[in-house]
Amino acid sequence: MFFEILLGLLQFTDIYNENMHGLASTFPVDCPFCGHKNNVSTSIKYRHGSSGPSAFDVNNRAALGALNAGIGHA
Repeated sequence: MFFEILLGLLQFTDIYNENMHGLASTFPVDCPFCGHKNNVSTSIKYRHGSSGPSAFDVNNRAALGALNAGIGHA
């Protein structure tokens, strides 16, 4: 509790934009104490191998679930 008070918490009221990436979103949030801009994501982002585009986990899971259910191209 003391550590959270010392550093401060990010508030929903400090969100000033939403960047949507399929089912995932990234919110830029300003720290109310120091003014530092933080990017908060709703899903983890990863990359397969050493090169190639990075992808959000929730988008890949949705696509694999649709293929498993028989919805979409196989």
